[in-house]
Amino acid sequence: MELLYFVDGLKYNLIDDNMPFLATLNKKRLKSEFGYSCACHATMYTGRYPEEHNTWFVWKRGNNSPYKFVNMIPLLKYVNIIPMKVVLSRVARKLNKNTSFAGIPMLVNLPLKYWGEFEPCEDVLWTDDKYLGNIETIFKIMKKSGLKYQLVGLDKKSGFIEEAQETAIESNKNFYYFFIGELDDYLHKYGDKSDEVKGLLKRIDNMIKRHYEQARKITPDLTLICYSDHGHINVTEKIDINEYFEQKNRNVNVYLNLIESTFARFWVKNGQERKDVLECLNLLEDKGWGFVLTKEHFDKYHLNFDNNEHGDIIFHLNSPRIFINTIWGFGMTIKSMHGYVPELDEHVGVFLSNEEIKDVASVRLVDILPTVLKAAGYKNEDGSLVGTVLIE
Repeated sequence: MELLYFVDGLKYNLIDDNMPFLATLNKKRLKSEFGYSCACHATMYTGRYPEEHNTWFVWKRGNNSPYKFVNMIPLLKYVNIIPMKVVLSRVARKLNKNTSFAGIPMLVNLPLKYWGEFEPCEDVLWTDDKYLGNIETIFKIMKKSGLKYQLVGLDKKSGFIEEAQETAIESNKNFYYFFIGELDDYLHKYGDKSDEVKGLLKRIDNMIKRHYEQARKITPDLTLICYSDHGHINVTEKIDINEYFEQKNRNVNVYLNLIESTFARFWVKNGQERKDVLECLNLLEDKGWGFVLTKEHFDKYHLNFDNNEHGDIIFHLNSPRIFINTIWGFGMTIKSMHGYVPELDEHVGVFLSNEEIKDVASVRLVDILPTVLKAAGYKNEDGSLVGTVLIE
């Protein structure tokens, strides 16, 4: 039997002081993807890097925008007030059948004139057979394997941890996957030193311990794996990117852009626009606050995509800073963030197991799928997975 737990945002440094049961397990540092959870999930469910599964951010530039209708209504694109944006995002969700985890979010601080330029990277949930087309995922493999499995928390019908706590381990299942999504939200809202986060960590730890004890009564042949996709870094400075455009007598929204917490992406029409944007971003670079991604970064982090749908110019803001006034909101209450370079100590996630873990410098997200399949008794006979099997 295999018990698999994904705990969104659980960082390595939180285990020993807050989760006594998990602290008894073998553990390794886990290196995230250079991006957000969208990229991390695609990698850990496929065993492939972003340049292979082509999923990096929630939004990309494309011709299938759920907001195409905005530009069809005269003058609507100039009504840049939040109530109107709320209404339009609700209309888009009604008109489009997007079942992905992120769905169709509102592009909060992006001018309406740009909304029709962008489409979600995902249109179905990870468990859907249509997810990523012909690329195999853990869920497609499980369906074909004949294993008796149960997925807990992925339908979002109730709280993740509540559903997991209500689930009893039964002898007629080979494999359980528990998706625990609350911790990431708590860390964003409260920070890792808060009583709220510490209390949630204890609840998660107690739940996993209870499941483990139930399973041990059923079978001694038991593998427990708990892992995360990234860590979290407490935010100490908040940056309005437009202030640096204004220093050059420009406005960030003159240029097609998507501003997120730690990334700013731009699509430029010509060489002059490229020069203008880079001049403004150089003001941030000169402070040592970030950098424009180059071929070196694309190679290192497996981000060599075939086209520019993710951006012509991509700027990364270094920790412990975030951008405010982004497509996700105003950002003033955010206490903690992820989406930084994966090597940072506080950004490191965790991989834990009751089994011995191979002596690797750090676990990669591409290692998750082959490891989980091996523990479940499934053989990857075609050799298509690049990751390392971490337990024997």
